[in-house]
Amino acid sequence: MLLHTNSHRFLIRFMTVGSIAAALLSGCAGMSGKQTGQSSSPAAVQQETPTQESARYADQRLPGIGVIHQAGAASIEAAPEQTATQGTESWLIHRRTRTAPQGYASAVSVLPRQQLTFFINSTFPYHVSFYRMGYYGGLGARLYGQTREKLPDIQHAPVNAQTMDAGWKASFAYTIPRNWPTGFYLAKITDLRQQSGYVPFVVRQANPSATFAVLIATSTYQAYNNWGGKSLYSYNSTAHQQAYTVSFNRPFSEEYGAGQFFMYEYNLVRWLEKNRYSLTYLTDTDIDRGALSKAHVRALLIAGHDEYWSMNERNAMESATARQMNLGDFGSDTGDWQVRYASDAQGNVDRLMICYRSATKDPLSKTHPSFTTVKWSRPPVNRPQEQVLGSQYTGVIASQQDILLDHPPAWMLRGTGLQPGDHLKKAVWGEADAYRGKLPGVTLVAHTPVLLGHLPNDTYKGYSDVVWYQKPTGGKVFATGTFAWSWLLDGFQQFRSHYGVVPSSAVQEMTRNVLQALGTMTSH
Repeated sequence: MLLHTNSHRFLIRFMTVGSIAAALLSGCAGMSGKQTGQSSSPAAVQQETPTQESARYADQRLPGIGVIHQAGAASIEAAPEQTATQGTESWLIHRRTRTAPQGYASAVSVLPRQQLTFFINSTFPYHVSFYRMGYYGGLGARLYGQTREKLPDIQHAPVNAQTMDAGWKASFAYTIPRNWPTGFYLAKITDLRQQSGYVPFVVRQANPSATFAVLIATSTYQAYNNWGGKSLYSYNSTAHQQAYTVSFNRPFSEEYGAGQFFMYEYNLVRWLEKNRYSLTYLTDTDIDRGALSKAHVRALLIAGHDEYWSMNERNAMESATARQMNLGDFGSDTGDWQVRYASDAQGNVDRLMICYRSATKDPLSKTHPSFTTVKWSRPPVNRPQEQVLGSQYTGVIASQQDILLDHPPAWMLRGTGLQPGDHLKKAVWGEADAYRGKLPGVTLVAHTPVLLGHLPNDTYKGYSDVVWYQKPTGGKVFATGTFAWSWLLDGFQQFRSHYGVVPSSAVQEMTRNVLQALGTMTSH
C-alpha cells in the first residue's frame, strides 16, 4: 500500500542574510538585482544542540504540498537544437595540480536574474567561465558567460572541525542573465597558470515546465564529499570517523570540483539533450522546498545516484508520482537514506545536511522518530524505497554482470531487435536494486543473478532488477537498478572508466520507448 503523507516544512526559517556580503559585493561591476547568495561564512559554524533541534519539531504539522500540475500540450516544446557551432570543448580540464583554484557557490540552484555568490581560493589572478552542460554536437557544453580577470583570492579561514564549513570570504557575485536556459552549469575557474577547477550549479525555473524534469543529486554529492577531511562516510573521513553534519559551504573534492556529475549524470544529460527532449532541471533541495508542487511536467527523471532524501523530498516524490507525474530512475540505491537540512550560522537555509546513519546516535529518534536519519526502510522510519520505486536497494555489486532481460513488455522492445533472454553487456555495475515480490503492478523487465558484497570473502547472492511499476493510483515508474544504464546511451568518458560498458543502439531505442510511455499520463 502506498503512503500518501503530505509534505511539510520542518525547518523554521527565521534568519536573514547578513549585510556584510552586500557591502563587500556592492562594487562589483555588472552585478545588479536582489542579493540571494550567502554572506561570508565564519570560521566556526554555530550548530544547534540536540535539544534545540528537537524543540523545533514539537508543534509541527503536515500541511498539504499543493496541486501537481500536468503539462498541457501547449506548454511542451522541443529543446533548442544543440549544434557543434554553439558548442565548445574549452570546459574540459586536461591537467590539474594540488594548487589549482577551488571554489563553491552560495546555492546549489538559482533562478535567472538572481545573484549567485562565489567563494574562490586562488593564489594567482583568475577568471571564471560559465558553461551549460549538454551535447552541443558532441563537444559537451556551451559557453554562456565569462568574468573579467580577478585578483588573487587567498582564503585563510580554518575549516570547521564539525561540519567542514570552509568559512571563506565572498569573492564576487554574478547575476544570472534572464536568457540563460534551465540546465546544469559549471563555473570553470582558470588562473594565469591555466590551472582550473569547477563549481557546479543548476539554473532552475520558478515554475518548472517541460515534458521531463531532470533531478540532479546534489545532496548525494555532498554526502560523499570529503573536502576538509570528512564526509558522511567513515571510509573517506579522517580517523575513519564520519561527520554527522556536513556543510554545503565548501568545494567538492570529486571530479575537479564537479561532484558526482560526470560519474553518474552527465551521460544521460548528454543523450537527452542530443535527442532534443523537453527538459527542466531541479536539485534535491528544490524538491525539499516544494518545487514539485509548482511543476508542470509529465515525468521526473532521476539522472544518477540520488541516495539521500529529506522528509520533504520523500513525501513530495511519493505523493507526486502516485498519479500526477511519472518517474524514471536511471540509477540505483535511490532514496536509501534520510537526511535533514538546517541553516548555517548566517541563516542561509539548507546549507547544512545532517545524517547520523544510526538511530541510537540521532537525538531525534526518541522525540520525532519519523525524522531519524537512518535508511528509509529501517526502524523507526519504516518506509521502504519500493513504495516509490517498485524495487529496493540490495547491495554493492561485487562482480560486474550482463543485464539479463526477463519479461519486458512488448512495447518496450519495439524497434530494438531485443527479446526476452538477451543480454545487455556488462551493464550491472556499482550497486543493485531488486524487486522483493511484495507489490502488485511490478513487471520484471530484467532479472539478473549477481554476486553482492565485497570480494573475496564478504559476498552473498542476490539480484539486480530493471522494473516497470504500474502503480494502482495511476503513476508509472521505470527503474534501472544499476549505475551503468546511462553508459549504454552515451559513451563520453573523462574522469572515470565505464568498465567496458559501451553504447547500445538497441538500449537507446528501448529508452526512447520508455520515455514515450513516461511522457503520457495514461496507463500503458
